[in-house]
Formats: sequence, C-alpha cells, structure tokens
Amino acid sequence: MCNIYIIPENLKRSDIDTFFKGRISILLKHGVNYPKYRVGDIGLLYITENVKKIRFVTKIIKTNIPATERELTNPTWNNPEDLKKQVQNNNNDEFQLIKELAPEEQDLLSIKNLREYGFSDFPHGLPVDITDNKNLIEYIESVINNRINIKNGSN
Repeated sequence: MCNIYIIPENLKRSDIDTFFKGRISILLKHGVNYPKYRVGDIGLLYITENVKKIRFVTKIIKTNIPATERELTNPTWNNPEDLKKQVQNNNNDEFQLIKELAPEEQDLLSIKNLREYGFSDFPHGLPVDITDNKNLIEYIESVINNRINIKNGSN
C-alpha cells in the first residue's frame, strides 16, 4: 500500500510554473524532517503563499538520490544558493507527474475546501501524510474526476 502526502511548495523559493515543463519527472530535495517516502507513494504538490491549492498529482518513483547540479531535473530554484544546498543535501526524491490539475480542479482543492474535508494543515511547512484520512482522499479523487485513483497511483 502506498502512502499519500500533501507536500507544500513555495513560490518564493521555486519557479513552480516550470516544474514539469518539458519533463515527466523532477527531483525534489528531501528535507531533514520529511517523512520517509517509498517508491509508489503519491505526492499531491500544494502551492503555498497566495495560491494555497493543490496543483500537481505525482508518484514517487525513486528515493534517496544524490545528484550533481548537471543531473538535477528540477533547476527551478529562484535562489542559486538553494540549488547548491540541494546538491549538498545528497538526498533527493524523484516525482513523476501523473497530472497537472486544471484551474477549476485547483480551485476545488484550495486550503479552505481541504480543511472542510478533514485536512489538519502543515506543521511547520512539512509534508502531511493523509493516507488514513478516507474522507479527504475521497473528496480529492472526486475533484479530479476519478480519472486518477490516487490510492494506487494509476490513471
């Protein structure tokens, strides 16, 4: 069984609009207090700050990946120092794009609506495991038109 995470991404730190532009997967830095992802886990990338909506549905296809600057598939950092930190971190996770949500789907997956269905918010900006929140998962699946079954990562 895979786990399902809502993962915050910050517009101030990274150029979200170019995350998957021309790519089917990206490497994201695995932070110190992040959960231990497993291959097959689902990552719902939530855009923070002014947006406050889920934008991407992804599947984690590799974990614990070291990478050089040249090898990174996510060169979208706004601050070049963050790119250097990602390389030095020596621990990245590869996220494969399953779907970029349409604007109307993103609107329905706003923080306000997610809270109505049981989302408890991000502790200190960390990813949140929602695997056991059936009500929230059912709502998210209904919004993305059941074209994607996030419980098993298939479309």
